[in-house]
Order: sequence, then structure tokens, then C-alpha cells
Amino acid sequence: MMNRGITAMIELDMVTGSEGGVETITRLQEALYSKSGIPHWGLEFDNLSGNHNLLQKMYPNLEKWIKVYQQLNSKGTFNNKTTSRLGFSKLNFKT
Repeated sequence: MMNRGITAMIELDMVTGSEGGVETITRLQEALYSKSGIPHWGLEFDNLSGNHNLLQKMYPNLEKWIKVYQQLNSKGTFNNKTTSRLGFSKLNFKT
């Protein structure tokens, strides 16, 4: 996420279960997306969807990455909740 040059990071610490914690992070993420901010994938809180316009803005090489991902993931080994939500997972079931 730091491959685009000079980067500023925001660390927001809080105790798990803090009242309003998830809402605060969600609002911050949404505000940062509008300013070309990039989320930490491990702390993304399921706000992003398969909106490839937004993802393409965040990651200019997204289409290249998706092609490599699909080649390396031909059996669905790396599919998970996040890759499915973002539209990267392609499951091919044999009947």
C-alpha cells in the first residue's frame, strides 16, 4: 500500500468493543477514500466492495494484479471473504 511514493499513515488505537469505535474507523476510511487513501487490508472492516473504479484509483496496476491472482488461484485456494466481496474470486465447480 506504500508503493506510490511518499506515504502518511494514521494509527488509530482503541480497545476492542469501544463504543463508537467501528463507526469512527468507518467514517475515517470513507473520508480517506475520497482523498485517494488506501486502507490497511487487515483492518478494512468490509467497507470496500467490487467497485473497481475506486480500487483502480487506489491501485493503478489492479487489472495486472487480478490476472496474476487468477492464474495463481486457478483452483480457488486463495479465495476468501474479502476476495469474494471485491469480485476477485472466480469459483468453477465441476459437475
